[in-house]
Amino acid sequence: MHLILKEKASVFSDPGLLELLHQHSVTEIEIIGIDGCCCVASSAVDACKSGFHVTLPCEFIGVRNMAKFEERKKKLAEDGITIL
Repeated sequence: MHLILKEKASVFSDPGLLELLHQHSVTEIEIIGIDGCCCVASSAVDACKSGFHVTLPCEFIGVRNMAKFEERKKKLAEDGITIL
């Protein structure tokens, strides 16, 4: 079992996660959770910057402000993140 502590918006704020993913040769990540405008988006951007192919399946992402999320999705797609 692995314990990853998330103290900031991005789950990648814990360097242990990146180390674990590299140890297991992970290259693609699907991110789900709450809130799509904040934590999910921040984690997706950090994963992409770390060289992972990132997918956000929107049906599994909670959102408080849908209008803001629609705008955020455009920016995420421009950053190379796949939006489903």
